[in-house]
Amino acid sequence: QLDITDRAAYARAADEVDICKLLDFGIVHTASDPIDKPRATITIGGRTFKLAANPVFDAGGQRLGSSVEWNDITAEVKIQAEIQRIVQAAVGGDLTQRIELAGKEGFAKELSVAINTLADTTSRVIDDAVRVSGRLAEGDLRETVDREYEGTFKQLKDAINAAVGKL
Repeated sequence: QLDITDRAAYARAADEVDICKLLDFGIVHTASDPIDKPRATITIGGRTFKLAANPVFDAGGQRLGSSVEWNDITAEVKIQAEIQRIVQAAVGGDLTQRIELAGKEGFAKELSVAINTLADTTSRVIDDAVRVSGRLAEGDLRETVDREYEGTFKQLKDAINAAVGKL
């Protein structure tokens, strides 16, 4: 995190600012249509910012210049990367990955908890199906899925248990 009270860290972060990129981005943009706002995303000092240039006009409608709105989207970028990582792992059959909850609050924490709960539930269902199928492969007809599930997970449980019961 960029701490502006730490002069050395601030100087390092300031060195990361690409003035040419900011100029290309639109600090000197001359469009008078406020809908035509140049936008960019930059990273400074480990923080990610979304920038939006806004035209500034005087009372007579004469353009005075531009202001740049800086929005720190570091948390959003981080949660997006974490979600992408866990989804890719799940698609690849790895249901052990979870999103770290430390340092998250609000929507990011709620979303992380929900994704972790989904991964936990899906992992348990798959583990139960593998466990019972493995026992069936060994000739053990006593093993069933005992946990309570809902929806499609319950349908899978019921189908596995019905198959075991008919053998």
